[in-house]
Amino acid sequence: MGLRDFLRRAFASGDDDHEHESTRGDGGITRADGEAVASSADGTPPARPNPAGGPPPPRTARTPLPRGDDAVRAALRLRLLAVDALPTVEGLPHLRAIAPGVVEVLTVDLPDRAVVPPTEQVARLGTPAELVSLGRDHLRELVGPGLERREIRAEDGLRFCFAHGAEHSTASLALVLPEVLAYLEAPADPRRGVAVAVPDAQHLAYRTIEGLESVMALGPMAAFARNGYDDNAGAISPEVYWARGPRLDQWEQLTRQSAEGIEIHVPAALTALVEED
Repeated sequence: MGLRDFLRRAFASGDDDHEHESTRGDGGITRADGEAVASSADGTPPARPNPAGGPPPPRTARTPLPRGDDAVRAALRLRLLAVDALPTVEGLPHLRAIAPGVVEVLTVDLPDRAVVPPTEQVARLGTPAELVSLGRDHLRELVGPGLERREIRAEDGLRFCFAHGAEHSTASLALVLPEVLAYLEAPADPRRGVAVAVPDAQHLAYRTIEGLESVMALGPMAAFARNGYDDNAGAISPEVYWARGPRLDQWEQLTRQSAEGIEIHVPAALTALVEED
């Protein structure tokens, strides 16, 4: 039986759906002008549980940027966000689409919140390219002691891993995924890409593509992503993606979650790579 037939049978449940539900939660993030990105129906900032532990999610109180250019530069960091967590996509110093509904932005990270500054507040600090490079360097600094690798094994033996750290921006480490794999998985061979999920700000789930079992693990990963997206503050995406390319920064969506269930789509290019084994 070929891989295509195997996947069709393994993922078959009605219309290739797994019966799970997905609901949308709010994260917490603040623009530099103090505007709360997400709020509840009565206009107050959302209060969401943080069952994963660790630091509290970014707060939404009005807070100015640190005083002094050096302090602002030191707090610059790239961050992964749901695009609908942003009140606007205009006037930002950096915005890059990573996947449908998921974007990379430049933030000023304070001890208890992340601020998305408008261009005019950081323009004096350097060119956009210079600021992005600095923000990426600061993100890489999180790859080290304090970042933990945890493995999840489903009842059927399928497994995947997730990175967990004290920082409330572990998911953003997907933007420096080669460095994460080199630290947590060495030796690792990501030439075929990596299945990635970023359900909330504090979790980065991944599985290196290395054979049929890695593709079969998409189901458990999708359930993990859904639960993390539903339950934790700083929700980003309930989907699983295929990250590939030299920097693993080309993402293709592999799952689609709805009230009817989870659909898993394995593109022909990924199928061909797995069939090489």
